[in-house]
Amino acid sequence: MVILLLFIAGVSFRIEPANFSPVAPYGAVSIITTTGIIFISYLGLAELAAVSEEVKNPTKNLPRAFIASAVVVTLFYVGIMIAVIGFSGPEGAAAGAAGAAGTAAAGVATSVTPLADIAGLMAGESGKIAIVLGALLATLSTANGAILSSSRFPFAMSRDALMPEWFVQVHEKYGTPHNAILVTGTVMVVLLFLFDIEELARLGGAFNILIFILLNMTVIILRKRTLPGYEPAFRDPFFPFTQVIGVAGSIILLPLLGFLPFLFILALASVGALWYRFYGRGKAMPEYNIFDLLEDTVEKAHIKPDSVAKVLVPISNPAHESDLLKLADCLGSEIICIHVVEVPDQTNLKLAQDAYHEKETEPDILFKEKFDRYPAKIGHKREYIVAFDHSISNSIIEQAEIEKADMIILGWHETKGFQYYLGEVINGVLSTSKKQIALLKGHLPEKIEKILVAYNGKENSNHALYLAKKLAANTGASIEILRIVSPDETPEEKKEVSEKLEDLVKSIPQVPVTFKLLERYSIEDAILEASNHSDLTIIGDSSQRFKVSLLGTLSQRVAIHARKPVMVVKKSKPISKESLNYLLKKYARKMYAKFGEGKEKGKEKGKEKSKKQAG
Repeated sequence: MVILLLFIAGVSFRIEPANFSPVAPYGAVSIITTTGIIFISYLGLAELAAVSEEVKNPTKNLPRAFIASAVVVTLFYVGIMIAVIGFSGPEGAAAGAAGAAGTAAAGVATSVTPLADIAGLMAGESGKIAIVLGALLATLSTANGAILSSSRFPFAMSRDALMPEWFVQVHEKYGTPHNAILVTGTVMVVLLFLFDIEELARLGGAFNILIFILLNMTVIILRKRTLPGYEPAFRDPFFPFTQVIGVAGSIILLPLLGFLPFLFILALASVGALWYRFYGRGKAMPEYNIFDLLEDTVEKAHIKPDSVAKVLVPISNPAHESDLLKLADCLGSEIICIHVVEVPDQTNLKLAQDAYHEKETEPDILFKEKFDRYPAKIGHKREYIVAFDHSISNSIIEQAEIEKADMIILGWHETKGFQYYLGEVINGVLSTSKKQIALLKGHLPEKIEKILVAYNGKENSNHALYLAKKLAANTGASIEILRIVSPDETPEEKKEVSEKLEDLVKSIPQVPVTFKLLERYSIEDAILEASNHSDLTIIGDSSQRFKVSLLGTLSQRVAIHARKPVMVVKKSKPISKESLNYLLKKYARKMYAKFGEGKEKGKEKGKEKSKKQAG
């Protein structure tokens, strides 16, 4: 820094103001493109963040280092550029200057080592040597910092079970992650042989711009969320404007770096996604993901599931009405029974409603009579609704929103050949509804004495246990919590799971609860085996957000093959396939309704116009 400071000071006395005109001879876009290429030069900040846990007194030292680095590096870079351009001008702008100084300056403008050439003109050979020495020191410190920080990425990922444990090994003598350092250093050297310097700068710049975008977005998300243990001592006084500018500026830079760097970023992102899916998924730390963080539900699954008070029960089959009403009576304090009359698309809903009231069919009367006769617990509110719609599933979803129901209880009884299938109505509700759903397959016994809960600690599993407690409290049944672990798990891991189950049982004092820990390779077979000894099995559906099937493979197979009744509990997450479907269908319905209104108004205007013409 001393060498560069002396250089700037010496050249400043020989700057020609005319060399700064025009300011952008190649246009403003060229400045932005160059910014993307040299962006990698400012990445000491990211390197510092990578080794933050090794810094002494990080509360004070990290903010100081971040701010000082940004300010000092920017001042030096800007100072050097002003000195070089002011002395030589862009592309030999000073070539017209009289004398030897002008000719030398023109040569400097087209040189690949302008700093050394300028220092040579000013101080001879000693000036060149000083600049070369400064460049050598800068290169060594930068390389050292790059290897230091880059090696901490695989080290940290290994500690979070995202990479093999080999990377987390620390050298006995030096206390450094030597394996990670060896691999990252080797990769850097290989890259130098594969790409030229400018192309490598573009690739590295593009990759680090992506990281810079993610870092700024992370700050915005973390500041707005209640993440346990996240209490930063330093806060950006200009939040969130600093981060928004950082993200917006970086997004502008990315496309200007060229097609290859952009393709490089997509390839890296794809490799990372595949690596997580096939290596880190299910074992990586932490257990929550970016979507949980966005929803601020990091600890929700471990604290308390959503309460259930108002239950919506769609009725379409008199033979199964009693089972669904019994569940609703035990799980909620307010039951809304809905019978949807499906109307053909070409028929007006108002006309269909009038026709229905004029002549009710026998099955429709039977639904209402059975609902009125069914015994309800004292104090429970009850309501029977007949709805008319072109789509039964849409009507159920809309009514659940209107009535603000906490849960929808559905019956899964349709068969196709020798297999159970969900049916169009259940498919529609499962794929769109944001409400909690309980899907009953089979018939409930007259008296429920034992409830089996297949438990894995995830969100839908917690909802299943919550509903089992309410059901047991209202029927006098006992609960058995079933947890399956792989025989390959270590004794310590099995002991930890057992201790958690013991604590879980102690937290449910109202009803008789026991737990069973089974060691099986097949979770499905273990649940089916245990379900034979219970009156009802309750299982939480898969907690995956964007899965292809409407029900998880495990819950679906258990429901299909179980001899006793099974209730599958499913809750759509705010950011999920179901929520996206709901928003898209809701928007489509609004657009269709507006289009229909416009069409009707057009017809009315047409009729009025015809009348006038006839008059």
